[in-house]
Amino acid sequence: MSRRSCFMGIVALLAWGCWLAVPTVTRAQLVMDSVVQEDLVKRDSAAQGVALAEVVRRGWKNANCAQAKVSLEKNFNGGIGGWLVQCAEGTDFWVMIPADAKRAAIVMPCIMARVTAGNDCYANLRTVLADTGAQCAKSPFPDRAISACTAIIQSGRTADRRIVSSAYQARGLAYTHYQKLGLPLALADFDHAVELDPKNAGALYDRAIALELKGDLEQTIRDLDEVLRLQPDHPFASFARGHVYLMKRDYDRAIGDFDEAIRINPASAKAYRERAAAYQAKGEPARADADAKKAAALDPTLPPPTLPPPPPVVAPAPAAPGLSEADHETAYCMEASFGLSQRYARLVAVNRQKVQTASALLDRPDVPATAKDQLRTQLKTMTDGIAADEMTQKRWQGNVNIFLDRLKRQGLLEREKLALIKPISEEFRRDEQAVSDAYAACLRLCKPNDPWCKRTCDETARKSDASRRMMACDDVAARLK
Repeated sequence: MSRRSCFMGIVALLAWGCWLAVPTVTRAQLVMDSVVQEDLVKRDSAAQGVALAEVVRRGWKNANCAQAKVSLEKNFNGGIGGWLVQCAEGTDFWVMIPADAKRAAIVMPCIMARVTAGNDCYANLRTVLADTGAQCAKSPFPDRAISACTAIIQSGRTADRRIVSSAYQARGLAYTHYQKLGLPLALADFDHAVELDPKNAGALYDRAIALELKGDLEQTIRDLDEVLRLQPDHPFASFARGHVYLMKRDYDRAIGDFDEAIRINPASAKAYRERAAAYQAKGEPARADADAKKAAALDPTLPPPTLPPPPPVVAPAPAAPGLSEADHETAYCMEASFGLSQRYARLVAVNRQKVQTASALLDRPDVPATAKDQLRTQLKTMTDGIAADEMTQKRWQGNVNIFLDRLKRQGLLEREKLALIKPISEEFRRDEQAVSDAYAACLRLCKPNDPWCKRTCDETARKSDASRRMMACDDVAARLK
């Protein structure tokens, strides 16, 4: 098996001069014999749309893309260009067009490009049109809402933190349409919305629901507590908190919240049904039966109450037979190095965007000279940080190649051997999530605009056991050189 196929967590993308591809429709699709970059950039926008719509249709069989609107070309590095293709049917795609006709174009929905490859389709989208606000708040197409909200966030046209907070909140809601794939992006946006406007009860409520989906019940309750402090008669928060208490088997608190939910909305069949489940769990069948009948009368289509499931029993992953400790370490470090390389690549992209936004302020006549001096100092610090992060990203990518070479020499990239290292890939995913959770949990306790607290959270995450395991791979790579 060639280095093209790599394994498990490596997504299909063009990176660092080699093609790294995983043949799976859930990641990216490759399209041969596509238009090449040199030809595409010479066409007018209408012709570009026609050509790229065809590439999308060939790559994604279920995508109609009858008519496409194409953004300005995003990057041009060694002939490789990434394009935002907005199809009339409401789905947006990221398309990477090759410079060489012998290579394939890469096509993936924008949500996948963001999550798997670290490419933000909307990174340079700042144009605010007359209908942008309505698209952000009300578009039935998630991608349209995401692009419109992004334009508002990046435009820098408003200094009203509440408006920007609302844009982050609306974009977060759009990301939730992608369920598990979009959940981390939604949570990040809800975090921004709350940071910008701590009194935004709607953003707090939306974040609470997303946290419940993630399984972080304690933080869900803390957010709902704050929602109810800000808005005691919030139409949904009492029911949502009661549901979480029911899941935690805290039946008395659950019943108290369902009482309040029924007071606010006496026609809530779901509140009666959930309270019936809590009474049933407490051993009060008469009250449970009365609430179940009331729920059925209010909504005959509602399923009967059910008790929360027992806590899941997580069995340890079976040991991979025939895999040495050194091979186990190599497989883990390959995944960790790739993950860290992608993390720094995304960090560089985000910080470059911040530099562009800050640089644009220097040209505005309404910005005072003293503020511009501060901006120039900040820009110097940010630019130096980007250079350092780029070096770190390249170092981790070099480690990827070291570990891939060793795995190949050991024969572990052969098709019949991949099953041995698949559980190790999951080990890294758990560690990566643990580091992310540690940082997010700490950050939610910070006050808005508190850089010291954010640095403390970053240090906390770096010192976690999961982070130490990943960082240790740098030393492992040095030994294998």
